[in-house]
Amino acid sequence: TNLGDSTYLAHKTIRLISTALKFSCLMEDRDNLAKAVSDFDLLTKSVPARSDAEGVNSYRCMVQALDGKQSALNRFNASVQKLEQATPPIAYTKLQALSIEIMRTQALRLLSNTDLARKSALRAEDMLNAIDAEFTPDILFRAMHAHNVIRLINPETRSRKLYDLRR
Repeated sequence: TNLGDSTYLAHKTIRLISTALKFSCLMEDRDNLAKAVSDFDLLTKSVPARSDAEGVNSYRCMVQALDGKQSALNRFNASVQKLEQATPPIAYTKLQALSIEIMRTQALRLLSNTDLARKSALRAEDMLNAIDAEFTPDILFRAMHAHNVIRLINPETRSRKLYDLRR
């Protein structure tokens, strides 16, 4: 195999691992999420200048949130801030911002910060509604958002905003 073929295979494998990261996060499967993070780290050592290498830190934080570590949220926010600063503003899309907000909601929920998680879920819903029709949010992130809403919002809530979000 020449270097071009191996780089192509590495990029393809990273895309598969990326899906495993999202799916494990959705399923809140701590062990598979940690394995996918480890696989991503191992593989990216062979692929120079991966633009999404910094983004995997949010998944590392989700592993910590699944472990119940309160410090995970601070690490998540620091990771997101670093990602936002490293990414040219034009390339930092509404879809990326949405996926981050959905993950923030999940981390807050997992760490029992229910009020903040509900506020984050409402922000995620607003962001989802603001995305142009020609763009489609990743189905796994949409599923994460729905899962967060179901887990966070009682169907008998008296809050109209929360009730509408749950519907």
